[in-house]
Amino acid sequence: EKTEFREPTTFRDIMSNSKEAGRVVREAANHFKEIQKYKPKVEPRTPKSNKGANSNSQRLFMKMQDSMALSCLKAVQQAYKNRAQMEAQAAKMDQVLLQRHQHKVMLARVDAIKNAARIEALHKRELD
Repeated sequence: EKTEFREPTTFRDIMSNSKEAGRVVREAANHFKEIQKYKPKVEPRTPKSNKGANSNSQRLFMKMQDSMALSCLKAVQQAYKNRAQMEAQAAKMDQVLLQRHQHKVMLARVDAIKNAARIEALHKRELD
């Protein structure tokens, strides 16, 4: 049974829609609980042990085989990580250089304004 919800226009419609929605949710939750009651319980399986790898040297060999299989993937992952770090560092360095350049330009403008004011003051003195 599917319940259709329509666009509410009044407060009474809003309340009836929310009650209906709550009823539908409760029915679905009860149905789910009923299904779970009759579902058979599954015991987690224990992992199989390597029956051939009893000695320490055999276990070490198996561990080395696993790590060698993943070592190339780890190297690629590390290369990507290093590249990302280098790109971030380069971006920061570019930002620092840009800010330093802007600072030098600003200082040059201040010096030019001061020199212009100084020259103007000297001309004023000469005329007086």
